[in-house]
Amino acid sequence: GLDPATLDGVVIDNRDAKREGQWTAGSGLKGYVGYEYIYAPANTGASIKFEWQSGETTPIEIRLAYGPHENRGSNVPVILHVGSEAKTVHVDMRQKPPLKDGFVSLGKFSVAKGDKVTVELRTEGAGGFVHADAVQIVPAKP
Repeated sequence: GLDPATLDGVVIDNRDAKREGQWTAGSGLKGYVGYEYIYAPANTGASIKFEWQSGETTPIEIRLAYGPHENRGSNVPVILHVGSEAKTVHVDMRQKPPLKDGFVSLGKFSVAKGDKVTVELRTEGAGGFVHADAVQIVPAKP
């Protein structure tokens, strides 16, 4: 897989995230970050949380890596908590991610030093398999 050290910013791999429920490891869809990716069927109550804490006050962009496939969820709920702000983004994982190295942007945010950032993928209403690979946090360009 892609070496997280070669990617920009901070990369949180699925192995560093907190999982609940049943997830299956996979490596058949190439281009994943780290050792493998994991996936779980829709509406199984499975979830995964990628967590990070900011060391400075700065604008950031949060990105999600996934491997597109026709059996993936077309409406995967991704819940973002950035400091006191909460936002839900729905990702169509059947579409190829638009950014380099297989990432999609989840939005730009301002973080203060010490702010916690959580990116949680859930399976409820996902419309197919939820694919969890990595989260990338990069400085936001204006």
